[in-house]
Amino acid sequence: MNDDVNLVIVNWGWPPAALSPNARVHWTARQRATFKYRSDCGLLNRASMGRWRPAAPWTRARVTLLAYAPCQRRRDADNLIASLKPAYDSLADAGLIQDDCGLTHDENIFWHVDPKRPRVVAMVRRLDRERSTS
Repeated sequence: MNDDVNLVIVNWGWPPAALSPNARVHWTARQRATFKYRSDCGLLNRASMGRWRPAAPWTRARVTLLAYAPCQRRRDADNLIASLKPAYDSLADAGLIQDDCGLTHDENIFWHVDPKRPRVVAMVRRLDRERSTS
């Protein structure tokens, strides 16, 4: 397969409320939500990658987020990033990145409102190759 791909765009569902750092839920409820969201995101990652797989998992990548919130309420970017931890782990499960230690986030999250289909669009850009080609 061609290993010249440097950008993968993934559509994840909106993270469940139980994954928010501010949620006061029992640890088993949080664990169930984490497992389900990670497996759902893993399926979406594999679907968006199609038949393509990197020859070796990327060691460094940058994520740009487009958040389509279910309502126009003010959101905290740090809480969204923390809620997406299972989704970031699913990138490693899909074989795209080595692990989420080399994953960095853009400072800005682009916020939109879509009450019919709340989701998070993640643009994952490879960084480990950029230094070697310049």
